[in-house]
Parts: sequence; C-alpha cells; structure tokens
Amino acid sequence: MMWSGFDWPAAIKWLRDLTDLPIAIKGIQSWEDTELCMQYGVYPWIYNHAGRQLEGVPFPLETLIEIRNRCPMVIKKCDIIVDDGVTRE
Repeated sequence: MMWSGFDWPAAIKWLRDLTDLPIAIKGIQSWEDTELCMQYGVYPWIYNHAGRQLEGVPFPLETLIEIRNRCPMVIKKCDIIVDDGVTRE
C-alpha cells in the first residue's frame, strides 16, 4: 500500500523527526530531484542502484553533468555524493 501523503515535505519532516544527523537521499537520478534535495537541505546521493538496470538508468556522471548544465546553483550550494562502481564494456 502506498501512502499518498508521503511527498518531499512529509518525507523530510519524518526523517528530521527521527534524527539530528545530516540526511542524504540515496538513489537520486535526475537533476530535478537534486534540486529538491538542495531546497529541503539534504544531501543528494547520486546512485544507479549498482547498475541493476544498467540499460535503463543514467550513469552517475551523466546525472552530475545534467545537474551542472540545468541547475548549476546546486553544485555551488550543496555537497553532492556520487556513488559509481559499475561499468560496462
């Protein structure tokens, strides 16, 4: 069952109620979600789920380039975690 009220504001509030530690959102794969992370004060963690769907998801470096091209203010204002350990030859 999906909770329809679990959006960005609700999710971040829920996490902040659980901890005072910094929060990183793992699995970010778009510049839009990275921009939301910046807006809500959490760290974006660009990750392609270990390449499980290697043919259907962007490589983290591609997402980082997209962030730089579409919303460079995120790179200036926010630390971005990039996790990439799977390559395909």
